[in-house]
Amino acid sequence: ERLDRDALWEAFRSRRTYASTGARALLDFRVNDAPMGSEVTVQGNIEVSFSLHGTAPIGRVDLIRGAHRLRRWEPGSEQFSQTLQDAPPDGETYYYLRVEQEDGEMLWSSPVWVASRSGRPAGDLPAWNEPEVITLEEVGDEEAARHLGDLLHYLKREEDPDAFSRITPWRTVRSPRGEYAVFLGYLHGRRVRIHWFYEFEHPRIRLEAGWVQYGRERIWGAPWARPMFPHQDTM
Repeated sequence: ERLDRDALWEAFRSRRTYASTGARALLDFRVNDAPMGSEVTVQGNIEVSFSLHGTAPIGRVDLIRGAHRLRRWEPGSEQFSQTLQDAPPDGETYYYLRVEQEDGEMLWSSPVWVASRSGRPAGDLPAWNEPEVITLEEVGDEEAARHLGDLLHYLKREEDPDAFSRITPWRTVRSPRGEYAVFLGYLHGRRVRIHWFYEFEHPRIRLEAGWVQYGRERIWGAPWARPMFPHQDTM
């Protein structure tokens, strides 16, 4: 309510917070006008509202209810707001927002917990991290493709080139950490995403499991219980 020590600590203790990977973006998320971190009890429908002010165009916004994705938007603008009605299932659940900017930065709101006495079933919704269908033959980016030769040369020099297959340019990203090209492919037969930071004097590389970001592909349990690289767990 105020910009002083007591008010800030009260907000932290009440969980009126949100997280980001570094972007100084603004996020306000509410259920029945109760702010993030609240607990509300309802008997009928609820109103979910949010307002976003990103530091780059917003590529995707997912509204999560419990373990499921309730709605998805792809606004493509730096500011985005929505208000919608939902019928929560009977029992206890929670709502939160998951945001991806086009520069790779992400935000997550704290949840609002909802206890509903509606008697409704949960309904048939996709899992919040349901894998996305990506076909390598259907993706491609001319700007990223310009860096494919340098990436392959690096892998041949620094890595085991036989471990990689079907490396395909996907897209370029202009992030606060620098521009990079993203490639999709396989490492030891498992899907991997390669981030090639080409702006540095000596380009840098980052490998991530799966072809999509943060939780949309199941990576825990089989087969991801095994290290991606030999002896990775002893490095």
